[in-house]
Amino acid sequence: RHDPADGIREFRVTVVPLEAATGDGDVGADADPAGLVVYDDVTDLHRHTRARAAAEARLETIADLVDDEIWPPLNVARSSLELAVDTGAEEHAAAVRDAHERVQAQIDRLTAIATQDECVDTEPVAVHNIAQQAWLSVDTGETQLVTPTAKNQIVEANKTQLRALFEHLFRHVIEDDTTSAVAVTATNERFTVAQHDQATNTKAIDDRETASIAPEKTGVDLGIVERIADAHGWAVDVVDADGRIGITCRGVDAGDGF
Repeated sequence: RHDPADGIREFRVTVVPLEAATGDGDVGADADPAGLVVYDDVTDLHRHTRARAAAEARLETIADLVDDEIWPPLNVARSSLELAVDTGAEEHAAAVRDAHERVQAQIDRLTAIATQDECVDTEPVAVHNIAQQAWLSVDTGETQLVTPTAKNQIVEANKTQLRALFEHLFRHVIEDDTTSAVAVTATNERFTVAQHDQATNTKAIDDRETASIAPEKTGVDLGIVERIADAHGWAVDVVDADGRIGITCRGVDAGDGF
């Protein structure tokens, strides 16, 4: 990996051994070992590979949104419409309108994902490093940043957009002076930003053990967060564990490292 003025370039290094031959064509026993070091610029290859992976991730995101966000309100609308026809009650008609608005919002989001002309340019980045940089850009007051795991997980992401995502996540989970700490945890397929109680040393929120909740029920507006996540092919969940709010990005690709 080389970082010249025109941007990061990636190389594959291959060592080709050369064998010194004697006059009769045999390799001399005392010949000095020698070889060629070959550098192949694989920057474009890796970019195309990441672009294809991001496109496939966007398709998976669209399929998941259809299953999780489109069909449920459609089913609600269908049932409410049947009740409205049978009973004539206005509240059932209102439920249909609400369901249709939810569907329209998700259709707009699907359209935005599907019509992205370019994938974000990604590279392997360290989650904790980016989170710490973002933390310094946010008014956090007396709240402390905690990284419960020692491993600094590497993920494939656009460095600038990931930092912006963390800045917005921190603002969402820091309510006021009542939030003593914020924890950032990461694995090779997800990362979470959550409220953390240092006084009781409560373990970090794990979304695999916690039910997801609708963002509107928490007052959290994830518009910008979801747009950044969508561009990377990630899904966003809000979880609640004993009154502590956490926001998780799923479907993250682990980076190859530096």
